[in-house]
Amino acid sequence: MPIDYKKLYQNNDIILTNANPDELVENGTLESVDYLKNYFKEKNRYKPAVDFSDLKNFARFGSAKKYYVDAFDRIVESYPYDGSLKERVDWELSSSFFDMYVFEEVYPRSNGHVLFSPTGWGTSTIASDHYGATATSSYEYIFTKGGPHTSSRKKEEDITDTSGDYKSGYANIWDPTKNRECNLKIGGTDGNTVEFWMKKAAFATSKTGREVVFDASTSDFISSSAQYGRLTVEMTGTTSGSPFLLTYMSGTSGFANEVIGSTATTSSVADNKWHHYAFTLKNSGNGVEVSFYLDGACEQTKTVGSSVGYVSGNINATIGSLLTAPSGTQAPTKGWGKLSGSLDEFRFWKDERSSAEVTRYMIEPVGGGTNTDDANTSLGVYYKFNEGVAEIASLDQVVLDYSGRISNGTFVGYNSSTRNVSSAMVDSGLVTSEFKDPILYTSHPTVLSTLEDKLKVTPKDSQDWGDTQE
Repeated sequence: MPIDYKKLYQNNDIILTNANPDELVENGTLESVDYLKNYFKEKNRYKPAVDFSDLKNFARFGSAKKYYVDAFDRIVESYPYDGSLKERVDWELSSSFFDMYVFEEVYPRSNGHVLFSPTGWGTSTIASDHYGATATSSYEYIFTKGGPHTSSRKKEEDITDTSGDYKSGYANIWDPTKNRECNLKIGGTDGNTVEFWMKKAAFATSKTGREVVFDASTSDFISSSAQYGRLTVEMTGTTSGSPFLLTYMSGTSGFANEVIGSTATTSSVADNKWHHYAFTLKNSGNGVEVSFYLDGACEQTKTVGSSVGYVSGNINATIGSLLTAPSGTQAPTKGWGKLSGSLDEFRFWKDERSSAEVTRYMIEPVGGGTNTDDANTSLGVYYKFNEGVAEIASLDQVVLDYSGRISNGTFVGYNSSTRNVSSAMVDSGLVTSEFKDPILYTSHPTVLSTLEDKLKVTPKDSQDWGDTQE
């Protein structure tokens, strides 16, 4: 029986059951017991019947303008955009009622997704081993480093205290016992999951035989080395069957270019509609159990190759092209195999996600806070693309990491058509809304114009309740 997603996820409220909260955490339904406790604190919090849209209803002393300035500053400086769900509820509980009014009703917030090759794939100038490439100036991909990332603070400043604004430079905590290590860790006993929303209109088979969605690899070791690791999700448009190919390696163990997806076809993938894809991988016996999920349903599971060992250390990744040459080849490198299509809600996990977790959270954002909250430490990299569009290239080419480990990406080849502010979840028709994240750039034109508009106080207004002093 097909899942009625619209009915199941018509709102973001927690669904009450008779289940033990610890069991809900264990099966992935609930982030943490602490989140549940604070969720109900926030829901039961007394809310005064005050219309905060009119400052005359509550502002009596000092500068009325400062109410808005302080509220905007607080959102930019302290909102845990990459925190856990518990941390976000904590922030709400610590906010004044006016702060929450500004956050919910005034402050600019956004959804979004990114487009690869929005103006066309370009002219293929070279091709090798199935991968085509444009001129270097036409490369398009998101590049990210797996870390762990160090602090930008001065040596004399304390970096062990994570109670402050960690997004401004606190170092990643190193604790392998809690999965706090390289944010792009591959293999081991926990496995991995890669999931994303994608909309694709066509394959550029005349330009490139393969298009790369994701490529993560060790930077310091060649493919023949025991320390080598790689996880690649790519597609080929030169088949009528499933276009998806997976590579999962540690040293020479694992598998390469494995076709996955028993019912997926090139035409069903390139139907110009949003679909959710998830790939889970975990050692099973002497091989790797691989599962492929299409729109929340497990479409195929099979065991292939040989078991993949633990790989951490210096791992980097690209989204939208190859990171480096595949094993056994020389010419294809970073920027080759350019993707044509749109992506949203990209998540890299340092464990195998369960079927229930994939299904539930395909149309619901997940919490981060992996540097500060033990609940979500398996989340390695999380790109929502909800930063808004500033139309300032230096801002828009930065892809914020919402995992809590500061693995921000850089969009190489960014242009004015790369970002879009619509949501894949909503555009798919499965939900009516996605939580909009606040735009955290103080120089963003919409942030500036919104604040400027709120600071306009007419002489008549000021005479009514006296408050124009700066």
